[in-house]
Amino acid sequence: MLGRFRLDERIGAGGMGIVYKGIDTDTQKPVAVKFLHEAFAGIADFVKRFQREVQAMRKLSAHPHLVAILDAGISGGVPYLVMEFLSGKSLAELVERGAIKTARAVQIVQEILEGVGHAHGSGVVHRDLKPDNILLGDGDAVKILDFGLAKMAAEGATQLTTTGLALGTPGYMSPEQARGSPADERADLYSVGVILYHLVVGQKPFVADSAMAVMRMHMEEPPASPRKVAPEARISAALDAAILRALEKDPARRWATAEAFADALAATPEGGGSLDDAAFDKTAIGRKATPSGAKHSIAVAVRRPRSILGIVVLLIIVGGGLYAWSYVKSSRRAQQKVTQELDHAMSSAKRALDSLTGPAADATKPTPPKPTADKPADKPADKPADKPADDKAADKPATKPAAKPDSDDNDDNDDAPVAPPSNTPGIQLEASTKPTANQKLNLADATRLLAANKVDEAMQTLFQLRQRSPRSSTIALYLGHSYFRKNWRHDGLREYNEAIQLSQTARHNQLLIHNVVQALDDPTYKSARALLRGRLGATALTELRRASRSDDDPTVRRRAARVADQIRPPQKASGKRKHHR
Repeated sequence: MLGRFRLDERIGAGGMGIVYKGIDTDTQKPVAVKFLHEAFAGIADFVKRFQREVQAMRKLSAHPHLVAILDAGISGGVPYLVMEFLSGKSLAELVERGAIKTARAVQIVQEILEGVGHAHGSGVVHRDLKPDNILLGDGDAVKILDFGLAKMAAEGATQLTTTGLALGTPGYMSPEQARGSPADERADLYSVGVILYHLVVGQKPFVADSAMAVMRMHMEEPPASPRKVAPEARISAALDAAILRALEKDPARRWATAEAFADALAATPEGGGSLDDAAFDKTAIGRKATPSGAKHSIAVAVRRPRSILGIVVLLIIVGGGLYAWSYVKSSRRAQQKVTQELDHAMSSAKRALDSLTGPAADATKPTPPKPTADKPADKPADKPADKPADDKAADKPATKPAAKPDSDDNDDNDDAPVAPPSNTPGIQLEASTKPTANQKLNLADATRLLAANKVDEAMQTLFQLRQRSPRSSTIALYLGHSYFRKNWRHDGLREYNEAIQLSQTARHNQLLIHNVVQALDDPTYKSARALLRGRLGATALTELRRASRSDDDPTVRRRAARVADQIRPPQKASGKRKHHR
């Protein structure tokens, strides 16, 4: 019992905590009880902040698109929330099946924006909007979960998703969040733009081998036009421009408010407006006048037509035409100079980030292990065992090993134990770590170092902590994350396996699942496959299906589909699949 609430079955788990179905004994109505991650209990002043934020969250509960908060408290030092119980499915279940009709996508996102706008008007920013936090009821009625929770966690600890807590999800994270900069309401609008992109295209705008690579793409790379990526969806020019404006790197260039974003969607053909492609061309700078360094056309803000805005629209059209004329008349040499300076700046930023996230210099690297069953014998002896996630050269056909035919790697009936390398960089590094007399080190120190991108220092801290607590699942989990950030995949898979052995809750860590699926390429295929089939099972199905559809590596796509088929749970004889929160 939890006051008047009786707890029944566990119905879900995620980065923020564990959810149980319960009963309100006063009303006999079902409720959902979320216990926040126990790590929050160690954050200074979190209880006071939690109580303060709950009051703000309760005020939001009156909105039809936000989940109602019924009660909250602290039990055994762990904060919990009691929410209305909702039957339905998450938006994540919808997007995992691929793109949906654009009109339906716009309708869903308009309801999301209504809820987001209401919360922003009350001074509450979500910071972790993603399909998993959005429930769909009858008629695609939207309910948004977890408003205020990510804000509390972010205030108390400078951690990113890579530390095991969902304080922003890489696939839907704004550039300012990826940089660790302060995030306001416009960060939420960026995330909504990613969600809409995902719905109409069938994949997120940025997909890469690692969470760090995805965050770097959010910071640096312009998104491809949805119309070009999914021409079969027949996305209107107005909707394309509305999405791309939401995905601007600079918050000042995005939609200023949720209402402005919703107005733009309402004006598109998909939203029931009359702004077809011909009408849109009259309110946008022509593509021929777009600077050569830009990746998409610069669209004028599209609003819901109102009589009072007629003169403003006319002025925008005239101003846009004048701008286009003046640009075309400008010097081609000046355009090229701007483009060169922009390319130089982006290259410098990439090199700086690579220096922070890449492996250590060759002089300090341990000698790579000898070829094993997981490593092709015909690879050069001096090549690192694991494929660099962020090295674009590795993606070029001239240097990437050709994918093996299906018959070569279709050995899934072979269940013999996989013998991982015994002389990996992580094993050597930990063996060389000497005990320290510093007894003040704790997990918070390691998470702060990871958040600051000081991976080597974080690993040394985790090694010291493991000498004191060798049975800690969390230490093994964080080491696994650290190894994958250094592209030491064999070490990462070994630590993930140990983390799950020590605690089954590690099976639900989304970054762990993502990294293991990405390791289905060579030379870690067999080890990753064994971990997916033997430890993760059905908890990895969503990520496997995503990878089988949209991963950049055809080998990972093929193998993810095969593993998903092998671990797919049996279909129920009858009854509609429900998702409960």
